[in-house]
Amino acid sequence: MLSAVLAVVLGLTLVWLARLLIRDRSNRLLRAVFLCIGCAALSYPFGTPGGVRFADGAVGDGTAKFTQNAFLLCAVYFLMCFFVHAASDRETAVPHTRRALVPLGATLLVIALATWATPAAERGHTYATADMRTVPVACFYLVAGLYLAYALAVALVWSVRYARGADRPLATGL
Repeated sequence: MLSAVLAVVLGLTLVWLARLLIRDRSNRLLRAVFLCIGCAALSYPFGTPGGVRFADGAVGDGTAKFTQNAFLLCAVYFLMCFFVHAASDRETAVPHTRRALVPLGATLLVIALATWATPAAERGHTYATADMRTVPVACFYLVAGLYLAYALAVALVWSVRYARGADRPLATGL
């Protein structure tokens, strides 16, 4: 039930953000939030039993897990973009976010290779049930976790930087 509520909330949020973005196409912050929520919404079906059966059945075991994680890592990238753009001017933010695509791309490549190298019998496991003694499985979770920590740390640094110059209520929220 909670899963269905989350799907509805993500869908309605995307529709609302799309309407706002259509009105203000040049708003970098709104675009980053839209893409963050969009990636989270796209990852959602790959975590459901039906989505796993469909994706793994159509392409191969592990496809759903890779796709879900890829979209979630992209969501965190766009969250980081939001804070970088919020805390700096365009001349600083654009090159920074473009350079930040390199670790994201490298992470996606490594976890794709790790998925491919994982024995088929091990690909369907969740984090809780995965055999971390299998090198590709451990590599998948380690590299994805490291990127997640990196992107969230960058978002934290930029949000703290922005909060220092913001008014009290906004600084508290950040």
